[in-house]
Amino acid sequence: MNKIFEKLTHQMTQTIESALSLALHAKNPEVAPLHIVWALLANTSSILNQVLNKMNIDKSAIELEVKSKAGSLPSASSVTKENIKLSRALIESLHNAEGLMSKNGDSYLRHLVVGKSQR
Repeated sequence: MNKIFEKLTHQMTQTIESALSLALHAKNPEVAPLHIVWALLANTSSILNQVLNKMNIDKSAIELEVKSKAGSLPSASSVTKENIKLSRALIESLHNAEGLMSKNGDSYLRHLVVGKSQR
């Protein structure tokens, strides 16, 4: 798993850190792909926001839905940066992104979003 983190783009590292912060704020013990989407929506310069803007889609309803879904994830009162974990689904997404990156020579961020939307 550590090898994957060595290959992350700066933007993807920032997105994961933001997702971790959002999960902590929501008291979710795991960082899930949903937190990545939430982090991408919160970052106005993310590729997700760029796509939504090009398609003239108002992201506010999407943000509300993502926040609502995050609120329905398991929570714990004692979640800290030291004990929060990446969810199995997020780890799987990162591994899928690694495979796509090797295949296409692209960045993780694009593949992580595409990889999750293909499910």
